Amino acid sequence: MDVRAVPSEESRRLLALRDLHILDTVPEARFDRLARLAAAALNVPMATIAFVDGEREWFKARVGVDPNEVPRVAGLAAEAIASGGLVAVEDVAADTIGVYPWRSEAGIPVRFAAVHPFAAASGERVGVVCVLDTVPRVLSPADRTHLRDVAESVERELSSFSDDAARAAVQRAEARLWLLANTIPDGIITFGENGLIRMANAAAEQIFGWEPGGLIGQRIEALLVDRGFEHVALSLDDRSTPFRGERTRRLGQRRDGSRFPMDFLIAETRIDGERVFLALGEDAGPRLEHENAQRMTRDRFRTIFDSASLGITLSDSDGAAIVDANTAFADLVGYPREHLYGLTHGALALPEDVAEIDGDVQAWLQGGGHGSIRRELRVLRGDGTPIWVKATLSAVHDETGTLPVSIVTIFEDVTDRREIERTRSELISVVGHELRTPLTSIRGSLGLVDAGILGDLPDEAAQMVTVALTNTERLVSLVNDILDLERIDAGRLQLLTVDTPVREMVDQSITAVQAAADEAGVSITAYGHEAHVHADPQRVVQVLVNLIGNAVKFSTAGTNVRVTWTSQEQECVIAVIDTGRGIPPEQLNRIFERFSQVDASDSRDKEGTGLGLAIAKRIVERHGGRIWAESPPEGGCVMRFTLPGSTQLALR
Repeated sequence: MDVRAVPSEESRRLLALRDLHILDTVPEARFDRLARLAAAALNVPMATIAFVDGEREWFKARVGVDPNEVPRVAGLAAEAIASGGLVAVEDVAADTIGVYPWRSEAGIPVRFAAVHPFAAASGERVGVVCVLDTVPRVLSPADRTHLRDVAESVERELSSFSDDAARAAVQRAEARLWLLANTIPDGIITFGENGLIRMANAAAEQIFGWEPGGLIGQRIEALLVDRGFEHVALSLDDRSTPFRGERTRRLGQRRDGSRFPMDFLIAETRIDGERVFLALGEDAGPRLEHENAQRMTRDRFRTIFDSASLGITLSDSDGAAIVDANTAFADLVGYPREHLYGLTHGALALPEDVAEIDGDVQAWLQGGGHGSIRRELRVLRGDGTPIWVKATLSAVHDETGTLPVSIVTIFEDVTDRREIERTRSELISVVGHELRTPLTSIRGSLGLVDAGILGDLPDEAAQMVTVALTNTERLVSLVNDILDLERIDAGRLQLLTVDTPVREMVDQSITAVQAAADEAGVSITAYGHEAHVHADPQRVVQVLVNLIGNAVKFSTAGTNVRVTWTSQEQECVIAVIDTGRGIPPEQLNRIFERFSQVDASDSRDKEGTGLGLAIAKRIVERHGGRIWAESPPEGGCVMRFTLPGSTQLALR
């Protein structure tokens, strides 16, 4: 095959072909007619109108040819496009120019081929008119003229096709433009020099209260309050006016006559020599309302911030540097406000307190800073005096609600409270120990007298000794409970946690209260699957003795108190269930408070200090568990508490 060179401007030729937008389009009668004309004029069975792409010859129209495209070969078509004139092979069998191995519809090989190039309106040759025959033949001058005439007719059709394609391209571009415009929240309107609106997007129709398509043909001044088109026209001609080229605030008017603030801008362009204006408008009302709401919020915050009696600071997103502080905080720490800006909270606090709290704060921030965190620490005032403060940290998040952007910390001076608590703790401890020693001695002496060491006493005297002994034991129990509670609240309760079978602790507790249960005529049963907890056995028994003892105390003779336990995930739930009188719903949470009684008469009728449940709650929580009460509608009471399972080996 004789491979001829492709045109040196091939890339420009292919670009011109692409600009026609004709490749792979549907057949058209006008091109089909030209293919038939070429076949008839030269009296051949086959003819094509072929566009030569980079890799193929694609047929817009064809006669007697089956495929609609063939691979491009550097033969007749390439020769014709390169030379710009007609190229023919009068006998394929005797010629060296490469010809695609055509066959007629009857399967007869092609022996004759002739092609004539045609060009686009830009002058670039983009295709050829091709005629084929199954017998050798010689082109006459008339044949050559006919083939050239058909090629020129194709060029005229291409010119018309280009215009149609250009118009279609413009229409597609406009459609895409207005599809985009209808997704923009700003109103977009075009109008001419006569002030008539030509187009409006959906946002403009919504802003001005018109139905779809209703703005087209309206006058632009209908959208402006007290602004006739004469004023608009003068403003458009005056390039220095703020009415054009930049956004300006105007009063807009909706179709129903209502008015609203509008940010308005007009730009100018020319289409086919005519001035066309583009108006871009936005309803500024919602934004102004939002800005006013934000300003009011800022003003309210600033008023609260500056007048608050508690100290408040604003710090950066990591809670370190102070960016603002109110007067109350400056007075609290004894520094001028301007001295505090840029300082860290750590610079004001005792180092040992900061080291203990800083890890908690950083973990809270890394977790997103949700909720608030409260800690107590000591702060050094400007004169060197240490004070105790309670700091409550809250994060202000970004619009997504995920990232902290600043930290608000509220400081409360708790020095007096801490001193009162310390004094109370010391007083209770001293009084407790001072009371316990003589009470123990009195109880021992009364116990000996009650046991008959002094011989038989008169009935009245024996009764008085028994009452005195009972009250003394209650006082000893009260003192012990008060000391236990204060020791827990002061953080001095040490838990000796080990892996312990639940059954073992339950059995010990039942043994401790069995005598009281027998006296009350109440039975106790216990059941549950084998389970272990990681806890202090002595303290858990203390909790169980209290709960089981209460259940026995408030049960009637002949009833049963049940103790059950179940393992759930990494914790164990233990329950004490009785069929007594139950607890009113409003009392379910209060019963764990100090000296709380469901009924005031309980303090007289039922033995107890009123501190047992408060102590039980603190012991359970020191283990990392929870305790709560339930009172079913059918009566009775259920006390439940949780303890960590044996797989949770972290000591508390």
